[in-house]
Amino acid sequence: MEHLTKETLIALDMKITDLLKLIGTLHQRKFPVARGHGLDGVISLTDLTRFVALAALFTQESQPENL
Repeated sequence: MEHLTKETLIALDMKITDLLKLIGTLHQRKFPVARGHGLDGVISLTDLTRFVALAALFTQESQPENL
């Protein structure tokens, strides 16, 4: 885990696109998720990658096949 700074704290409602931009800017792979002064968890680049892969899989399954 990197040093904890105001820039590395992630709000619970931060958009995924904003987090991906932050990852690209800071070159950091893990971020603490905070609400107020409490720590709610940690989100990582791996977590985001899995989410995007699963979302793509479910999107493909919900679309009708082309015949």
